[in-house]
Amino acid sequence: DPEIKYGLSVTGLIHPDKVLKNYGSEEGDILIITKPLGTGIISTGSKVEPLSEEVKKEWIEVMTTLNKYSAEIIKNYPISACTDVTGFGFLGHAYEMAVASDKTFILEQELIPYIDIARDFAKEFYINSMGQKNRNYLNDKVDISSVPFWLQEIMLDPQTSGGLLFSIPAKYGSEVIEKLNELKIKSSIIGTVDKFNGKYIVVR
Repeated sequence: DPEIKYGLSVTGLIHPDKVLKNYGSEEGDILIITKPLGTGIISTGSKVEPLSEEVKKEWIEVMTTLNKYSAEIIKNYPISACTDVTGFGFLGHAYEMAVASDKTFILEQELIPYIDIARDFAKEFYINSMGQKNRNYLNDKVDISSVPFWLQEIMLDPQTSGGLLFSIPAKYGSEVIEKLNELKIKSSIIGTVDKFNGKYIVVR
């Protein structure tokens, strides 16, 4: 690509009792995501259509807000599984967590959060190649047949510094979402964990 790219790798140490693992979701858990989706589609669309200052500010704020703020809240609760949402898109990372937990994630499409302009850009087919690779990989592994194309693309969209996706026993749901939503970027309850039914992800 003609654009300059910058990347880095970070290593460190963590106490083994403080790891939020990406497996272990239990039947009856609820699923929560801490950031809206769509940053990759917006990046692609912005090369075709200029963004308003308001949209640009929201988009950049989502990408530059660290997950440490939500992590500092959820670490006080019995999180059963957690992952961050990055290059494999929301569905890719949800699938990874569901497979590792041997459970089916039931997701409610009307609860999936996204940056508004991502919907408009997806409807205009301002989509990227990595999202299509995610689609091809997940094609026979998830059930998104009832989901409109534009929302499928948002859920498959590779995210730059996406939020945390985690499962937690339902009895803690109201309390943890209330705490999370004291932050500027709002979190959303998006579904539940069920016993495995033949598909690891079902979006209805």
